[in-house]
Amino acid sequence: MGHWVGREGQGVQAWTTYWLSPRNKLQFQFRHLKVSREFILNGGTLADASVRADLWARSKFSLTAAVQYEAWTFPVIAPTRQSNIASSLQLTFWPKGFSRGNPSQ
Repeated sequence: MGHWVGREGQGVQAWTTYWLSPRNKLQFQFRHLKVSREFILNGGTLADASVRADLWARSKFSLTAAVQYEAWTFPVIAPTRQSNIASSLQLTFWPKGFSRGNPSQ
């Protein structure tokens, strides 16, 4: 078994969810990690933040959208700071009898 921080490392993670309604929500997340020089040569840091929205457009359609930004510095892998952005979009159709809501809809 392992730990996401590693030996001699430091890390913090926080997230919160804001409910717009019983079906619709926004979620925010932040994570920061510092790896010890004693664990990996020259150590390293990683930080990422993301936001996700789960929304019901109609009674049978839901939409999920997410975006995440990540920045990291691990000299043993890359000599300069690296960063990236990831995003996703999902549209779901819930046929009658399969919706997560009220069965009478």
